[in-house]
Amino acid sequence: IIFAGGWAVLKQMKKADLNPNAETYSYLINHAKSLKEAVKYYKKIQRLNIPLSKHVFMAIINIFVKYDELSKAKEVVKDQRILDKYLIEIKSALITALASHGRVSEAFEIYDDIKQVGDIPEPKAIVSLI
Repeated sequence: IIFAGGWAVLKQMKKADLNPNAETYSYLINHAKSLKEAVKYYKKIQRLNIPLSKHVFMAIINIFVKYDELSKAKEVVKDQRILDKYLIEIKSALITALASHGRVSEAFEIYDDIKQVGDIPEPKAIVSLI
């Protein structure tokens, strides 16, 4: 199957009587052709009351960093819907995204915030800072 765009995928799923879940939307957000398209997917998730997974939060972080919306990316980790058990992983995704887009000083700030409360970032995040 050739990826013809996220909205086409959603239409095909609807025809097949398949309901997209958070993982479907996280994939679509990650592969969105623009920030506007990604935000539409995110709003649709919220409108449909689909429970947000850690992958959705990570996808939103990645797309915001990709389109240089750093303040919005940093706000994602403050979302009250993030389960505590996933917070370090999601903050680590922010570190990785920032570092991989040349924003190493901002990535180190998040790293320091995590360390100050006694937690340890994910190994991938630490490697991205090297």
